Amino acid sequence: MLDSEALDLVVVCVPHHVGREVIEIAAEHGVIDMLLWCCSMPDRVLADTSATARSDRTYGAEGTALIHFGYDSGLYGSALLSRFIGPKSEQIRLVGSRGIVSLERGRLRRLDNHGEVIESLTREQSWPAAATAQIDHFARVIVGTRTNPSGPAEHLAHLAFITACYTSARTRAAVNPKELL
Repeated sequence: MLDSEALDLVVVCVPHHVGREVIEIAAEHGVIDMLLWCCSMPDRVLADTSATARSDRTYGAEGTALIHFGYDSGLYGSALLSRFIGPKSEQIRLVGSRGIVSLERGRLRRLDNHGEVIESLTREQSWPAAATAQIDHFARVIVGTRTNPSGPAEHLAHLAFITACYTSARTRAAVNPKELL
């Protein structure tokens, strides 16, 4: 977990494919997992969703979600999850008084507060097919040759966060996801 005292803002951007709810896909992509791991469960979630982010497109599911989340410590952040609004790459940016940590697919960078790179780690090779490994592991869990390291209880926080987002979008009010656990 990161030192939340050093963070002022968390920004998450994730593009998705048409036809699925963007908040659910963000959970599937591990974005919500990263948020909960890096910053813990927020005390407040305020979300809004749209199925009309682009007037020139017609689609039957939410295409964009904007989620603001806050902590009683003063840390706050925003997550923009969209099929249509750029940037068209997954990225998580942690902004604090001591600089910025930017995580993108294949690249991790630490920047100063002016955006100058202090450190950078890049992976150029192709990525292994995670889905193949996950399906193989799942099959082995079912037949009993592997243990399941993350059963339903480990995902209740994710469900509470997702439920808080949709409840907030529906009621147009902030929701405490901890009260849903």
